[in-house]
Amino acid sequence: MTEIQYAPAVGNKFYKDGSVRQFPGNTIICFADPDGQAYKDAEWVQNEILKEPYGHKFAMLPPSSFHMTVFELLCDEVREKSHWSFKLSLDASLIETDKFFIDAFKDVSTPDNFQMVCTGMAVGRTGLMLALEPKDDAVNKHIRGYRNMLAATMGILQPNHETYGFHLSLAYRIIQTTAEEEAQLEALAERVNVRLNETFGLFDTGKPMLTFFDDMFAFVPESERLNLMSRK
Repeated sequence: MTEIQYAPAVGNKFYKDGSVRQFPGNTIICFADPDGQAYKDAEWVQNEILKEPYGHKFAMLPPSSFHMTVFELLCDEVREKSHWSFKLSLDASLIETDKFFIDAFKDVSTPDNFQMVCTGMAVGRTGLMLALEPKDDAVNKHIRGYRNMLAATMGILQPNHETYGFHLSLAYRIIQTTAEEEAQLEALAERVNVRLNETFGLFDTGKPMLTFFDDMFAFVPESERLNLMSRK
């Protein structure tokens, strides 16, 4: 009997059965509007994945959590200098990090929105996503400039700061796919991208929001932060 090979997200963000695991932190995101095309296309792609014989090897993110990360802040379990704020001690509590970011976020002018385009379904090592890019050079300059201001204010400069790829996450890998299944997955991406090229259009992100989370299934604003299990 072949031993099951689990994916990198198992043990931190998910359990072996695909259920979500506590992995608390804070982040700056733009939610997908439930009435918008990006949200509808993301739901459709998830359904297409689930139709595949290997679909059970992925944990689908709830549509209510669909978002584009603008700037990663901190994860409680990733206490490394390269992924932490130099303005906070490595042993700062989640509550302390939250309070610092709430105050710091007010010091950076928040853009009204960014306009993004979808370059297709991306098949990654840890999961599946819709890859996003700024619609033109002006938007790219705008969002990269905003990220630079956040980095300076928040005291965080992730290793991939300059190369960060924007995306809307769809699913995390739970069980590793076989070579044959991976080829089928790539073929699915090609089929899916034909439709995305026709339907997706522009994703108007709306204002970036400072959010807080217990896990990958829900991201809440400051007003709901203290309801999170990790903050009690």
